[in-house]
Order: sequence, then C-alpha cells, then structure tokens
Amino acid sequence: MEVKFDIARKSDVPALKKMWQEIFKDTKEYTELYFSYKFKEGNAFVIRIEDEIISTLYVEYTDLFIEGKILKGAYFCGIATKKEHRGKGFAGRLIEYAKKNIQKTDIIYLIPANNSLFNFYKSFGFREFTCIDRLKIKREEGVKLPPYTNEFNYELINSFYEKSGNSLYVKRDEAFFKAIYDCYKNISVFKDGYVIWYIEENIPHLIEYSFSYERAVEILKGLLNERNEEEGIIYKKWGNEPFTVCITDLEIREINNKYINLMLN
Repeated sequence: MEVKFDIARKSDVPALKKMWQEIFKDTKEYTELYFSYKFKEGNAFVIRIEDEIISTLYVEYTDLFIEGKILKGAYFCGIATKKEHRGKGFAGRLIEYAKKNIQKTDIIYLIPANNSLFNFYKSFGFREFTCIDRLKIKREEGVKLPPYTNEFNYELINSFYEKSGNSLYVKRDEAFFKAIYDCYKNISVFKDGYVIWYIEENIPHLIEYSFSYERAVEILKGLLNERNEEEGIIYKKWGNEPFTVCITDLEIREINNKYINLMLN
C-alpha cells in the first residue's frame, strides 16, 4: 500500500467536493461556493493511497494586521480523513507535511471545528490566542432597527471593518468580502457600521459587527423584532471562550482586541 503526500489538482475537485460534503455535512450549495471562491491548485495538500485521496488540508494565504504591521499568514482548514482511514495518524502527518511545504509565512493559524480538537492541535505546537463567546439575546419589545441597506459596497464595508477596534485581524480584499456576502446573504450596512448574520433553525446568529458589543446587541434585538423571533445568538469578540489557535513565535498573547473570524472555511 503506497502512501503518497501530494498537492490537490483541478482534476481532483469532484472527489474533493464529495469528500467535503460527506465529512463536514455541508450543503451542495455551500460546497460549490467554497470551491469556486477558495480552491486554487497548489493550496491544498492531500494524502493518496493508490491514487485515492484519503486525507486533506486546505491552505488560504492571507495578510494579517497586527498592531500596525502586516504579516503573511497561512490559514489551515478542511483538515479531514476518510472514516475508514482514521486513527492511523494521517491528519497529523499531513499537518507536519503542510507546515514544511507551504509558502513562506510569519504565522500559521486555524479554527478548530469543535472544542474537543483543541488538545489535538496543541500536540502539533498550536496554541490559543483569541476568544469569541456565543451569547443568547432575548427579544425586547420596542427596539427598532436603524435605517440600513443590504447592498454590497466593498469600500464602505471594508472601511468599517478596518476601523472596528481590532488590533489583530485578517486583511480582506473585495473577493473575500464578496464570498462572505454570497455565503451569508445578510450583510446589513448602517450609516456608521455593518453586521453580518445568518439564520439557523429560525434563530438569527449575529456573527460579525463593526460596532461596540452593546450597540450590536441593540441591533440584534431590533432584528429579532423585525423578524418576530424570540431570541438570537451574538458572537462576542474578545470574549473568554477559546476560538482560534495558532503557531507562531510572535508574543501575541499580550495583544488585546485580537479578532480572527474566518468565514466560508
């Protein structure tokens, strides 16, 4: 049985899409959107056994803004192994292979799919460096949404994003924001900021905002009233619950207002 470490090619995309849906349980629409915006030949590492892809790791190269400096980052996502090949160390071996073969970067980072994976990634040198709490917000009668638009305006949205108080965040180009917009559909832009939200099981999730937390809560309450929903979820950046881990020599533990929220990943 020949085990081969390799990059994914365009000819692999149909098999990669099928594997992605089977493992991550994402919809066909989301999977198509991810591969149309994110996949590039050479930015995914795979393990093949007799020409069958059995393990994957996708890389997205991004610029990170950290306290006034721009650093080259590599975001790892879609780390997965087919069920029948799990427990044999393939994912860990692929992580180490990718670390040695990615483009030159200053920082590698990822977002674990669930809390049970934190210890797994820590065993490969990753460590926690930012937190986002997920909090329930109850509907409050009388709270109304200020005037807003759902039109996509990259320059305006990005201006709000880069002035939202984060001392560490991912730089986003127009294609990045457009991918987020096409995925979530709900970017509400106000005269002084924006929010990004989605619906899951009839519950609005306010996943990102350029306002203060207190203002974002009021906007979520207005959204609940507009939609006649009883409660919603807000993602509180700079919270207490570990959300992202990274591997780096940078002393970023001491940096306040660290915010990494990779969407469409």
